[in-house]
Amino acid sequence: MTGEHRMTFLEHLRELRRRLWISALAFAVALTACIIYRNELLEVLTLPLYDAWAAIPELSKLPLELHYSSVIDPMFVQLKLAVYAALFFAAPVLLFELWRFVAPGLYPREQRHVWPLLGGTFVCFVGGGLFGYFIVFPLGFEFLIRYGMDLSSWVPIEPTIMVDRYTDLAIGLLFAFGLVFELPLVIIFLARIGLVNHKQLLRFSRYFIVIAFAIGAVLTPTPDPLNQALMAGPLVILYFLATGVAWLIGKRRREREAREEAGEAPPDDESPAG
Repeated sequence: MTGEHRMTFLEHLRELRRRLWISALAFAVALTACIIYRNELLEVLTLPLYDAWAAIPELSKLPLELHYSSVIDPMFVQLKLAVYAALFFAAPVLLFELWRFVAPGLYPREQRHVWPLLGGTFVCFVGGGLFGYFIVFPLGFEFLIRYGMDLSSWVPIEPTIMVDRYTDLAIGLLFAFGLVFELPLVIIFLARIGLVNHKQLLRFSRYFIVIAFAIGAVLTPTPDPLNQALMAGPLVILYFLATGVAWLIGKRRREREAREEAGEAPPDDESPAG
């Protein structure tokens, strides 16, 4: 505990209940707003698909129609989309309440490292989702539509794009891109606790480049090498940026160990865990 007062078990339960109530209220408010604007959310999610359709000259004059196979599908799709969007918009409050619950059990030097971790987690996740939405989706969907057109010239098939299948695909890809972009934080955390260092990361970089392209092949909705490179490129850049941070962490650790061997006191703002 950082203060003189140590909370009892019942006080911890009351504090947990309070944080859960605030989190539930934040989620309820976000969910209400997302349900009100459910049509706008669906429009935003399907916009890359419509843009990809309009980018093809042969189809630009034809309307793109989304279909559903069950009478409950439109309502269920919008509700599911509202829930995911509400979790996203309420995430800052949820993370803040989590922080408020665990912060009293941390030392001040530990608290200074948690804030950047929470903020970085949210920023990296949002960055990955935005990258997928603005970069990968337009190119990937255009490729898939063109592939379907080429196939229809050989086999008599007609496109029937189901709204529920599309939203599942889009939400899953956004979530996957967000998770993949958490890679730098994972590497920095491992370097922070001393499991890896910059030399090990540099030696592993040749293998990671192959892994990055494999991830790009799995996550991108097309087998197009360009789209795979668009996914793998940022991952490789993030990997080497995290390697640079790992080098700085190792440098600080070596300097601290040298001061300890010389009998000097470490600076007040330096965490022993570094």
